Amino acid sequence: SCNMAEVQVKKKIFISYAHSEPVGIDEFATKLANHLEEHQLSAWVDSKNIHLGAKWKEEMITGVRNCEIFIPVITKRYPESPNCMLELKEAQEQGKRLIPLIYEVLDDAKDDDSPELIRVREVQRDIQRVRFTNDDTTLEKLRKGIQEILQAHLAQPIS
Repeated sequence: SCNMAEVQVKKKIFISYAHSEPVGIDEFATKLANHLEEHQLSAWVDSKNIHLGAKWKEEMITGVRNCEIFIPVITKRYPESPNCMLELKEAQEQGKRLIPLIYEVLDDAKDDDSPELIRVREVQRDIQRVRFTNDDTTLEKLRKGIQEILQAHLAQPIS
């Protein structure tokens, strides 16, 4: 039997990342999702939440719209991924709370940087962020940050 009240309590965290590079990124995203699930949070990550034959874009947009917190896992490839940029744009337009995770440091600014790279750099600079260190400390730090935000959010009076 599935308790509905319990299901609704799970807060959704959207994990946005560019696949394959650097090596280990896919495993890290899965590990992060599992870590959040173990702590009663619900993680949305495309490898797990998009099923074969699904309309990818629609599912992704729904995932972003339904999330409470959006985590862009920033790597050098992130700005080059049209999918990541679409997710980020959607999250920003929806006014989602962002916690960027700096997995790989971006190159220094150059005159010919793409608009996407400039945008990701702004996200990285302007918002409370977590820097990737060894896996477990990063997972713990992120989860604590998420839980603090959610608690503060719950403590606010509903207008």
